[in-house]
Amino acid sequence: MSQPKRSCPHTGHRLRLRMKAVLGLDRFEPHEIAELLLFETIRRRNTNETAHRLLCRFRSLRGLLTAPRERLTAVSGIGPASADWIASVLPEAARILTDDLKSGAPLDRWSLLPAADLRLNLLGESAALLTLDAESRLLDWQTVTDPADLGRLLHADEDPARRKILILRRDAAESMLTGIPGDEGQNPLILLMTPEHRLEELSLEQPQ
Repeated sequence: MSQPKRSCPHTGHRLRLRMKAVLGLDRFEPHEIAELLLFETIRRRNTNETAHRLLCRFRSLRGLLTAPRERLTAVSGIGPASADWIASVLPEAARILTDDLKSGAPLDRWSLLPAADLRLNLLGESAALLTLDAESRLLDWQTVTDPADLGRLLHADEDPARRKILILRRDAAESMLTGIPGDEGQNPLILLMTPEHRLEELSLEQPQ
């Protein structure tokens, strides 16, 4: 008498994960989120072991999503397409969040927080110089890496109706502030992006 066929324990695994994702990623373990990412570039092969290898190598989901492409491809099972996809997730999210801020709504500290947190804390950008119109709507978001560039950018726009907001990563604040010109009229509103995911206003008279 023939034995009944046993179903593979991974049958329907991808569908189950995708249905679970509808309920929110807060229900997911880090390796499950890594699997969801791998589904996009690894169409048929079981991705569970590869996801666990990635989390073991990079220690956390944050470590995985901020890893450079060359380190990703060093993990068994990760080819160039998968590495490019994983490495693009956070930059693409940052682009979307920044574009949403240019939708025309007036900005405040709360609306700036998600994009600033992602770009400065996760992607490691040192500073961002924002240009706002008279109605506090975002016109431009510029990433600044050199204090000398900051001074030049602050002097580049002479329109008195426009305002500047400078967002600094806390560990980069001291070096970047050397680019602030002495002219009081050119000084922007300065906000510190803290590792605790807060935006705190900084006065130039406040000691670092």
